[in-house]
Amino acid sequence: MSKYIKIGLATILAVIVLIMGGNLLVEKKIRDRLQEINGYNIETASIDVNLLTRSVSAVDIDIDDTLKNTFSIKKIALSGISITSLFGSDSIVIGELKVENLDALLHRKKSRKNSSKKQKQLIIKKLVLKDTRFTYKDTTEKNIVKTEKINGHVFDLHINPASEHKKIDYKKIDFEVDNIVLPMNYYQNFLVGKLILKDDYIKTASVKIKTIYDKNELQKHLKTERDWISLTIDSLNIYNYKRAKLNENYTYSSEKIDIIQGNLEVYRDKGLPDDTRYKPLYSKALRNLPFDIDVPELNIYKSRITYEEKVNDSPGKIVFTDVSSTIKNINTLKEDGETLIDIESKFMGDADFKLLWKFNINNKADFFTLHGKMEHLNAEKINDFVEPNMNIITSGSITSLLFDVDANENNATGTFQMKYDDFVVNIKKKNKNVVNKFISTIANIFVKNTKEDNEKVDIKVERNKEKSFFNYFWLCVREGTIQTVLK
Repeated sequence: MSKYIKIGLATILAVIVLIMGGNLLVEKKIRDRLQEINGYNIETASIDVNLLTRSVSAVDIDIDDTLKNTFSIKKIALSGISITSLFGSDSIVIGELKVENLDALLHRKKSRKNSSKKQKQLIIKKLVLKDTRFTYKDTTEKNIVKTEKINGHVFDLHINPASEHKKIDYKKIDFEVDNIVLPMNYYQNFLVGKLILKDDYIKTASVKIKTIYDKNELQKHLKTERDWISLTIDSLNIYNYKRAKLNENYTYSSEKIDIIQGNLEVYRDKGLPDDTRYKPLYSKALRNLPFDIDVPELNIYKSRITYEEKVNDSPGKIVFTDVSSTIKNINTLKEDGETLIDIESKFMGDADFKLLWKFNINNKADFFTLHGKMEHLNAEKINDFVEPNMNIITSGSITSLLFDVDANENNATGTFQMKYDDFVVNIKKKNKNVVNKFISTIANIFVKNTKEDNEKVDIKVERNKEKSFFNYFWLCVREGTIQTVLK
């Protein structure tokens, strides 16, 4: 064997030994450093370092801390690590970070004091998450944020702890998340069966808002009236969404939002005391959000709304089916932008109902207009609501109903037209399922049973600011109905 071959082999062997030694040394340094992290206990079955490929991987990692947060990770792999960024640079650069089967449990506790030591920016060219599960509990252990599975990628991820504005930024995102649970308050959770998150759109399936108690159990936890709510949406899609900080507030914008096959159920027990807090109109509520919204178009398709109100022994019910709506210009930024809500539906499965509702979010007088039309209602259909709550039974038919309302925060005025035929009101005896014929006869003396002309009546209503917009709307319709049938 020649001298040069021997030198070459010896050199190669020395390099291999140095690399292997370097790998072992770096592995030991990593293990030692993990043990030195204050407040954390970190254990791993194995760590593999390859200086040639600038990669590090670890399997079966278990992490817990003094705040009882725990992380269980099947595998972490880092590749394309910039060696020069580890020394004397303000940033640490990683080509790819892949995390498999992460199961994280976090608890809300008092935050740690920020370290005075300068923290480096972390740049990850590609982050890959596979089968990640996440649970977050607050101090009560009741409000739990949870996901069952997260799979996806983040490209050009920048994490900058020293930034006063964007601590986290990225260029591109692509995620799928299953079974998300987000607490809204002490009574309701927001649930998403499936979420697909891309750069420019969000698609969801099986979206729900659920009250955590049933209708009767909820009343035991309340001191004043509160709605029991159940909302299910087959799919909710958000197109071309963006989040940006303008001036002091964040702005959330989307080119279009589609809600498909929603089913909203609302139940209220009137046996509890009223909640006498001030209720803002929708324009004011939107205007006072701690962030801004810019949504040019929101569409609702093939949906259903059910409202139940319990005054006596059993609740009365109002139902809107085949609900379709287009909402234009939900915008808290434009001073002169008018929001328009156009709704079409079937009322009580029988009558065609249309409503055109306009308001300006940034008009501080909260002025709004309503133009509504309903046709061909069998009066017996509304007995599901008026019989249990008002102790009356109606019959006959309402041929058409038309109203125009101009209103603000304080008062509403407008006109009301109603055509009806053989409209009869029967008043039931109190606590008995029989008609009080004497009182019903007296009542129908004052009620004009048939009205076929298009005569308008004027309405004027004062708003009760302890009640919602829908109570305000109901007062307008009630005032118009009373004036029409008694005129």
